[in-house]
Amino acid sequence: MSPAECPAGDFLFMPFNIDKNFIANPDKEKEGVVVQLGSDSWIRISRIGGSNKKFGKLFAEATSAYEQIGLGNMPEEEAVEALAKCIAEAVVLDWDGIELGGEAVPYSVENVKDVCLKAPEFAGFIMDKAKDITLFQDEAEAQEAKN
Repeated sequence: MSPAECPAGDFLFMPFNIDKNFIANPDKEKEGVVVQLGSDSWIRISRIGGSNKKFGKLFAEATSAYEQIGLGNMPEEEAVEALAKCIAEAVVLDWDGIELGGEAVPYSVENVKDVCLKAPEFAGFIMDKAKDITLFQDEAEAQEAKN
C-alpha cells in the first residue's frame, strides 16, 4: 500500500523490513539464477555484489591502471572491453538459445564476451539483472519486496 492509499498518517507506522528488501540468498548470488529471455532462450547469471565478490575483484584488476588518475580517464574502448570480460568471467554462468546475426551462439566465456562487445545493450541488460536483488532472494522475500 502506498502512502497515498493509506488513511492520513497510517503509513508512518508500517515497519520496513530490511531483511525482506535487502538480504539475498548467498547461494543464489554465487550459483546464479535463470533469467528467461524467450520461450526457448535463457541465461544463468550470478549477482554483482552481495556475497559474490568475483565481479568486483575482476573489475578492480581490469581497471587498476586507472585507479590513481580516475576511471573517467580510461579510454572508452578499453573500458568496454574490461566490462565485457568481467561479465563473461563473473556474471554469465551459462546460456541457451542465444543467437547473433542469425547464428546460434553456444555458451562459452569467450562467446559471452564477444556478444557483449557486439551488443552493448545486451551487456547493459545483463548488468541490470545481475544487480536486481529481488532475483537473488528466496521466493517469499522477493514477492513481498515487490509488493
